[in-house]
Amino acid sequence: MARLAKALKQQADVLKHQRDIYTPAIGQSVLLRHTPRRVATVVGGLATKPLTAGQALQGLLVARDLAGSDARIMQPEDLGVYTMMKMCRIRQRQAVPLRRPFGEVCVFLEERVFLRGCF
Repeated sequence: MARLAKALKQQADVLKHQRDIYTPAIGQSVLLRHTPRRVATVVGGLATKPLTAGQALQGLLVARDLAGSDARIMQPEDLGVYTMMKMCRIRQRQAVPLRRPFGEVCVFLEERVFLRGCF
């Protein structure tokens, strides 16, 4: 094992690569540091636009798992084309019973909360 490690180190020196070579004893635990690459594929309408270095990209990031493997960036309109998900809108309303006219409520809110542009 020592000869293999020495040969690999010499090869790395010739190629001017930085390489860490571990030769642990049998049964010895080893702690390896690994920084994963984060890569996403741009698909759909976003892929048709040319990008320049440092340009911000706005879209949806869709990944199959938390590790981010097979991650894709797309426009919301392309969600149904490249995934089995569908885009929808959630609209919520709340009815609040009032004992005063709505104009009075607006005046009260503007005075107390500094709310502008009451509906």
